Amino acid sequence: MIHKFRNVSAPVKILLWFVIATFVGSIFVVWGIQSGDQRSRGYVIKVNDIEIGPNEFNRTYNQVHQNISALFGNQGDAEINRQIREIVIDNLISKALLLQEAQRRNLRVSDQELFNSIAAIEAFQEEGVFSRTLYRNVLEANKLSPAIFEEMQKESLLVEKIQNQIVAEVRITEDDLQEEFQWQQGRVAFDYIILFPELFADSVETNEQVLRAYHETNAKQYETPKSIQISYAFVPYDPQDSSTQETASEVLQSLREAVVQQQKDFATTAEEMEVEFVTSYIFDQNSIPEDLLRETRLIREAFLMPQGRYTNVIRGQDKLYLVKKEQDIPPMVVPYEEIQDQVLADYIQHQSYVIAMEKAESFRGMELFAIAAEVNAQPESTDLISYMDTNGGPGFNEDVMYLAFLTEVGQTAGPAEIINIPFFLQVTEKETPDMELFESLRPLLMEEVRERRRNEMLSDWIVEARSRATINVNQSLFVD
Repeated sequence: MIHKFRNVSAPVKILLWFVIATFVGSIFVVWGIQSGDQRSRGYVIKVNDIEIGPNEFNRTYNQVHQNISALFGNQGDAEINRQIREIVIDNLISKALLLQEAQRRNLRVSDQELFNSIAAIEAFQEEGVFSRTLYRNVLEANKLSPAIFEEMQKESLLVEKIQNQIVAEVRITEDDLQEEFQWQQGRVAFDYIILFPELFADSVETNEQVLRAYHETNAKQYETPKSIQISYAFVPYDPQDSSTQETASEVLQSLREAVVQQQKDFATTAEEMEVEFVTSYIFDQNSIPEDLLRETRLIREAFLMPQGRYTNVIRGQDKLYLVKKEQDIPPMVVPYEEIQDQVLADYIQHQSYVIAMEKAESFRGMELFAIAAEVNAQPESTDLISYMDTNGGPGFNEDVMYLAFLTEVGQTAGPAEIINIPFFLQVTEKETPDMELFESLRPLLMEEVRERRRNEMLSDWIVEARSRATINVNQSLFVD
C-alpha cells in the first residue's frame, strides 16, 4: 500500500499544480496569446460536452513551458516540448472531468468567494490591499477582459472544491502508520545483480539480410526530422509600455502589406524600412536557433504554415515578429548503406536487451548466486541503507527499495527493473527502527500518509472518470 501511495503522489501533485496554479496565475506573465475566448471557434480537446479551445490550450502550454524553462533553462528540445504538450493535454482533460463532476454535484462558487480569491492575488494589490484599477490594468495588459478572467478563476475554485470533496473520506489505519514508520526509519542491506544487455552481446548473431530487415522495420528510427528555414523581421518593444508595442506592430503591419499585397522582396523592403532582418539556417525541433528558443508560438506557427507564406505579426517575449517560411523539408529515411555501422550497433543492442529480458524471466525464483553463475557475473553489495535512500547503487529507485522492503532476509527477489534493465536482489540484513520513536512521530506520519492517500483517491477517481468519458484530442493541430 505504501508504494502505491508514493507512486501516485508525484503525478497528482503535478495535476494540482497545473490545474490550479497554472489556470489562476499564468496570465500575468504569458505573452504571445491571442486575445478573446476561442472556445466557439473549434476545439483542441473535447471531453464529453466540454470543449477546450486554442486560447486556453496555448495559455496553459506557454505557462508550463515558461515554468520549466525557469527551473531548468530554455527547453528547445522537441521531445521535451512533446512531453510538456502531453502533460498539458492530460491535465486539461482532468480539469474538464473535475468541472463536470462539480456541475453534477451542483457545486457553486459564490460572488464573495470569487472576490476573496481575486483580492488575495498579489498582482492585484497595492501595499497589500486589492486595487480595482490595478486589477483592470493587469488584465488589459494581458489582453484579458474581467469576464473571461473571472470565469477562469471561478473554474479553478470549482476544481479545488470538487477535489476536496472527492478526497474527504480518507481513512488511515494503524497498520498504515506502522508501515510508513518502518519505511522511513528502517534500513536494509542486500546483494544484487543487474543483467546488463552487454552481458549477452556476444550471443547475438547478425548478417546482411537481418540488418537490412531491421533497418526497414525500424525506418522511423533512421528518419531525419522535419526541418524548415525561415526569414523574419523583428522590432523590439518594451513589455511594460503598450505604446512601444503599438508602434512596433504598425511598422511590421506596413512591412507585411508591402511583401504580401505588393509582392515586394522581404529582405530588401525590411532594409529600406530599417527593420532588423534575419534568414535562419535550416533547423528542426531539436536545433532551433538560440535567439528563438523562448519564442514558442513563433516556432509552432513556423512549422505549421505552408512554404512561401507569411505569418501575421507575432508577439514574442520582447519583440514583435513577421515570419516567412523559406523552405519546408520533409522527413527522410537515411539509406542503409550510409549508416551500416549504426544499424549493426543498434541491432546488437536491441537483441541483447531482448535476450536479457528472456533470461531474467527464466531466472525467476532462482537464488541470486545461482543467477550470477549462469551469466558469469559477480554480485554487488550495499551497506545498510535507508529504504528512502535511492543513492545506494546505480539506478536505484523507489521500486528497487520497495522490493527490498517486502523481501525477507535471505530471500532473492526479482526481476525488477532499473532503467528498463532486469535486476535481482537478495536481502542480507534488515535493521528495525526503535519503536520508542513511533509515538513521537505519529502526527507527522499521519499527515504524510493522509496526503498520499488523498492523492491516491484523486488519482483513482480521475482514472475511473477518464475510462467512462468520451475524449477527443485534435492531434492535427500539433507539430511533431
